[in-house]
This record gives sequence, C-alpha cells and structure tokens, in this order.
Amino acid sequence: MKSNELKHLCHVCYRIGMFEECNNYLYQIIERDKRLDRDLIILLSGNFRKIYFKLKKRIKILENEYKKLIVFSQEERSKEYDLDNNNLYNEYGLNSKEDSELISSFNKDLIKRIFHNKLELKHKTVKFIELVDFLIKNSNSNLDKALYDKMKGDFNRYIIDIVKDVEEKNQFYEESEGSYVKGIDRLKDYPYSEPIKLSLYLNYAVLLFEEKDLKEDALDCLNICIKQCRDLELNDEGIEILNLIKENYVVWKTDNSKKIKPSSIDILDQYKQNEIKKPIEIFKKTNVQISILVDEELNKEEEEQRRKEIEEKRRKEEEEKKKRNEELNYYDDDELKKR
Repeated sequence: MKSNELKHLCHVCYRIGMFEECNNYLYQIIERDKRLDRDLIILLSGNFRKIYFKLKKRIKILENEYKKLIVFSQEERSKEYDLDNNNLYNEYGLNSKEDSELISSFNKDLIKRIFHNKLELKHKTVKFIELVDFLIKNSNSNLDKALYDKMKGDFNRYIIDIVKDVEEKNQFYEESEGSYVKGIDRLKDYPYSEPIKLSLYLNYAVLLFEEKDLKEDALDCLNICIKQCRDLELNDEGIEILNLIKENYVVWKTDNSKKIKPSSIDILDQYKQNEIKKPIEIFKKTNVQISILVDEELNKEEEEQRRKEIEEKRRKEEEEKKKRNEELNYYDDDELKKR
C-alpha cells in the first residue's frame, strides 16, 4: 500500500473513532519511512491520547463500582444482625447468605479487572514512549524533536497516577521532567511565540504543581511565558495556549489550598452524604454483564461527543446559510437602488 493511501486511512480511522486501527496504520508508515510528517506527528499524539483515556475511563468505571462495594461492606459490618433475620439483606436487595458470598466473589473479580486494565494501560504507554524515542532518533527537525519530547513528558506524567509503587512514580516523574526540560532546551533559540515552546512550558508547570506541589516553581515557569509574550505576535494556537497559561497562573496564584486525595473513609462519608443506599444491585450482575456495563458507559460518552459535534456542525451551517442570505439580500437591494 502506498504512503498516501496509508495516510488517508489514518485520518479516516481517526475521524470515525477507529483509534486502534489508526494506530496500526501509523505503525506501518513508521516501519516503512522511519519518520512522520508534522501532521502525522500530531495525529499520532492525538490518536494515542484517545486510546489512553478510553482505557483509563474503563478503569475509572470499575474503580467507582469497587468504591460502592466498600461502602456497602463498611455499612454491613457496622450493624449487628442475625443471618436468620432478612432485614439487612432486604434493605440492600439481597435474599440470602449466598448473595453475600456473591459480593465477595464480585469484589475479587473487580480487583482483578482493575489490575489487568492498569497493567495493559502501563504496557501500552511504555511501548508508545519507546516508539517516540525511535522517532526522535530519526528526526532531523528540532521542532519535531521538541514535539516528541512533549509527548514523552505528557504520557510519563499521565502514568504517574496509574502506578502505586513510590519508586516507579518517581521514575516516571523524572522521565517526564527530563523530557519537558530537553524539549525546552531544544527550542532555546526559538521565540516564545512558538506554540510548541509555550505548550512545553505549560505542561511542565502542570507537572511541577500537580505531582510535586512545587507551586512557586510552577508559577515562575508560567510567568516567564507571560512576560516574554507581551510584545510578540502569536497565531491562533499560540493565543489559545497563552490564555491557558494565564488562567492557570491566576488560579494557582490565588488558590492556597492543597489537593488531598480522599481516603477510603472520606469516600465512605461522601457516598453517605449523597444518600446512596442501594449500590448492591450492580454487584449481582454476571461477569459478562459487567463488561457490557462498562462498554455502555463508554458508548454513552462517545455518543454524547458525536451529538455535540453534529450540533456544532449544524450551527455552523446555519450561520453560513444566514450569512449567504444576508449577502444576497444586500446585492438585491443594491440592484434595486441602481434601477
């Protein structure tokens, strides 16, 4: 298959949501040409981001169901009851002791699913970063290399939330920081109006603020961009990134609170406040039904995204139609005046 045909297939697959297929075609192009054009570099990043966050969404759904199970288990243990008395079981939609054993089995299945999905996500991300390293070695453009560095920094930063081991977290943090710093250094001779340079500074600041709570360092990073861009002309992409930098600067400057991840007790209190009393219904589903549930949640999100895109397209078409009608009316009026 010719390179142009593969490129076309990449874009088509991405547009219709076939991200794994798009990834396969991109790999074929890389295997053949050893490098990518700028538009395909951006597509590679955006496509893998879709794959990554779809899998992460799946993990989040499973973890939410597991949290509901914790709530039920905590409340169940807090009550004194007799197994012959069905009041507690009726309250949670249970009928017998066998159902309680089903919860334990479902709990183990959830933990297993979460573990395997996280392992898959980590494996895919590490493989993707290895691919990016290969592309950096075969690239001749400093801008392209800096864009690859940003991709490495981003995905190393994302995976920090997935791994639990402290040493692994530190390793991914150092890899992320090193990639951002290397990318910034590659573009030291480029003006700050360059969008890739601005995005490197922005994402590096996010890493410093969110993962290490280095607020002052993060603010200094953003402040450099704001000062350097005062007298520069930026394109639309640069303006959008600079606006994000300014928004983050204002929020971080005024917000003195520290983010605290909720413990299991905090989660329990949160569910109690929301009056979630019968989470047990989901636990009675079979393994096949669980998979269907997760897929349904993901499909709902994709359908909502498609619906928004269709509405936006219709809105633009209506605006263009209205504009054309106004132009026609203008020319008609002008002709009448001439007569």
